[in-house]
Amino acid sequence: MDFQERLRMAIARKNYKLDDLAEKTGIAVGTIGNWKKGKTDPSFFCLMCLAEVLEVSLDWLAWGEKYGKVQM
Repeated sequence: MDFQERLRMAIARKNYKLDDLAEKTGIAVGTIGNWKKGKTDPSFFCLMCLAEVLEVSLDWLAWGEKYGKVQM
């Protein structure tokens, strides 16, 4: 599973729309959309914001299952 899939899964698990996530993180909707499409990658700071708001580990979001777990 790549970053885009993990991001989509974490967003869906929280039942967020891009607008919701943008409001909670302070990150532009277009930027988050580009990450979901794999057009660009987030900075480390943005990864930290996403992980906190989506309630997943930074390791899992950035690198996948073998490095971290989804916090339920």
